[in-house]
Amino acid sequence: MGRVLALREAGRQDLPTYFDGQAQVLAALRCREGLASGDDIMQWMSDNGIGNEEFRRLVEEEAKIAMLQRFYRRSTDREIETVIVETGHFPGLARRAKDKEDKLAGLGDVGASTQACGLDDDALLRWFVGDVLRRPVVASLGAYAGALGFASEA
Repeated sequence: MGRVLALREAGRQDLPTYFDGQAQVLAALRCREGLASGDDIMQWMSDNGIGNEEFRRLVEEEAKIAMLQRFYRRSTDREIETVIVETGHFPGLARRAKDKEDKLAGLGDVGASTQACGLDDDALLRWFVGDVLRRPVVASLGAYAGALGFASEA
């Protein structure tokens, strides 16, 4: 339902799709599905019964949805907060955040960064995606963050 409504809104607003938006969508798909090469993408398309035209349309539609998500980010952030409260998840999440904050304070650096730990961002990405998630690393941290919908690497 959300996809249908988003595509209708994109059509209503006559949103164009820009190449960089489509490139970001493709990077997101590659990250999410672990598609490290063009052959992997072709295999994924075959496995899912998707031809070239359907794949092009999928990427274009996802780019339009991503544009809407960026445009409505503040509104959706407020609604996410509302849902967290309404579903009763707020107290537990607040406790977890406080525990993490206390743990960092106990380490003496509330503003800890990967660089302070001797890691660069791409090394952290390779560790998390490659070692923890056991998936192929197919992008830089910036592309991975964008693929997950974050506004920046930070």
